[in-house]
Order: sequence, then C-alpha cells, then structure tokens
Amino acid sequence: MTVIRRVRTAVVSAALVVAVLLTGVSLTASPAYAITGGYPVQADIRGASLVHLQMGTAGCSGVLITPEWVLTARHCIPETTVPGSAIVGPSLLTGPKRGIAEVRRHPSVDLAVVRLSSPVPTPIAGLSGAHQHPGAPATVTGWGGWKSNPYPVAQQADTTIERRIINLPGPFPSMILLEAPIRNGRLLPGDSGGALWVNGQVAGILSMSTSTSTPAQDGTMGWYIPVAEHLDWIAYHTGAPTPRVSGHTSPLVDARQHPPLIPVAQTISLPILHENSSSPLAIGSH
Repeated sequence: MTVIRRVRTAVVSAALVVAVLLTGVSLTASPAYAITGGYPVQADIRGASLVHLQMGTAGCSGVLITPEWVLTARHCIPETTVPGSAIVGPSLLTGPKRGIAEVRRHPSVDLAVVRLSSPVPTPIAGLSGAHQHPGAPATVTGWGGWKSNPYPVAQQADTTIERRIINLPGPFPSMILLEAPIRNGRLLPGDSGGALWVNGQVAGILSMSTSTSTPAQDGTMGWYIPVAEHLDWIAYHTGAPTPRVSGHTSPLVDARQHPPLIPVAQTISLPILHENSSSPLAIGSH
C-alpha cells in the first residue's frame, strides 16, 4: 500500500541514518544506504539564488525569484505564525541573512512565496516558461542534510524528468507533478521547496519524495510542482518577471493506474537525521 507523509526533503552526502522522526510519525530504520552523495551546489545562479528557510524548528529550501521574494513549498510554512529567517546563497556562513516579513500560500497546490524583511543584493533565479517533457535533463538543489557535512554548504544532484503525473496519494491528490528519479545524490529532510533546474531556469519546486519500507529507496524519487503551469499566480503575488509560456504540456499520467517505479539506490551511508530537519511530503510504500 502506498501512503503519503509530510517529510521535508534534501540532497545530501554520506553518513549513517538511524531514525527519521516526522511530524506525528516515527519511522525507524536500520542503518540505511543510498545513492552516491550529492555534490556542492555549483557556483552559478543555482547557488547564488538558493535560500535556506528556517521557520520555528522546521527548515526548508527555497529559491530567490526577486530581490525580496522566495519561492518554496506550501507545506514548509507553519500553520501558525512563528519567527523565521532566511539565508541566501550556497553557504550558511557567508550568505546574507534576512527575517521573514510575509508568507502567501497557493490555494490548491504545494507552492508558497515568502517575502524577506529587506531586498537581497544578489542574482535572482529566472522562472522557466517551458512545459517540461520526459527525458529533459535537470539538476536539483537543496539544504537537506546539511548538518551532516563538514561545512554548511548546500548540495546538488542530477535527474531526468520522467513523467507528468496526477493522483499521487497524499494531501493534494489532484495536484499535477513532474516525476524525477534522483542520481548522484538523494533527497532528505530539508530539501522541500528546493528548485528543479532545466537550462539554467527554475522549472519545478520540490513537493514530495520517496519514503519506503526499503530504506535504500528513500529519497531516490522526487515530485516537483511544474512552475510553467503556475506562472500567473507567482507573478501576481511577487511581481517576478515571467517568461512567455512555450510548448505544450506533456501527457498526464494517472499515478493510480500507473504507480511510480521507485529506483533502487546505490549503496552509501547516509547522515543521521534530526527531528527538526525540514521535510517535504514523502510518499512511502508499506
């Protein structure tokens, strides 16, 4: 049976996983193994616009799309108002830090925008207006698992868009998602809200990842909100420059009729996860 859990996710390198504590759920795991560790985020727009969001005890990733607005996942935003902060850039030691002044949630999909307390003088990410299709190569960025690394530097991994799907079990079953198996890294708590990059632009925002009864498969698949299908909402709330939508949407696959084929991870030790690590929604097979 397939279930959905809230688990904010992240790209990480090596160490040992003992247990994952989720909001309201305890998933214990024996020493788990996964894909080869992620690599430090590239020193280009992917790193410059990456944002580490901290709201209460939960941490997430995001991407700077104007000097003061961050695009992230809606489930990263606490239901009640809590103090929050954001650090922009690939390093928590050197990146500019801002408070969080305002959040706006999408009414029907797992997207949100966060306004910073003041503008950040750094390059901003461009949004992709291209409808994505199976076979498109991409990279993913995020802050998940950063506490396990010797230096607080964000991570990056590779992927290829596999399908455009609907009816993935969870709190947003009618939500359309881009399905992407993760290579050269994996997703863990903290990556939620991180960007899917295609041709140097933000094509998706991480909403869900795998959490299964086979630990080697955890974080090996990610599901992303397609940015091109929500440009009007993003632009209306942030004033972000939006490109012209190009191409046509790829065929929509019903995940109930054609369930995801979760890839098997390569063996490498994972970091210990902490209860206050941020998490995206996680889909698990049990």
